[in-house]
Amino acid sequence: METHSQFRHHILPQQIVVPDKKGGQFVQVQDVIRCEAEGNYTMLYLQQKARILSTKTLGYYEHLLLKYGFVRVHNSHIINLQYAFRYNAGAMGTIIMKDETIIPISKARKALLLSCMNGYRNMKIENH
Repeated sequence: METHSQFRHHILPQQIVVPDKKGGQFVQVQDVIRCEAEGNYTMLYLQQKARILSTKTLGYYEHLLLKYGFVRVHNSHIINLQYAFRYNAGAMGTIIMKDETIIPISKARKALLLSCMNGYRNMKIENH
């Protein structure tokens, strides 16, 4: 017989619960485009222009979403690399998302982003 934790991994591997003021919403990870800090809260931007204001900090989502291909590119921003459209180099680089949002990249996180982008590109090439 399966334990509770084994059952959870079989049923909800790509779903997270986003805590909000009313309790929590179930969200498919692949629907999350990006997360943005709003003080001690986090705004999650989803497909179809949906948004959820979470009662958790951006740091909570940084750890939760790391294994799904998300990367923190700024103190205020985490992005889903699946929705990144263009990287603009420069001293203050930016990422343009597929929803046309322009996300700043901090100097301190630029090397991490470039490493993740190379790893993501290589993974996509191997899967095709």
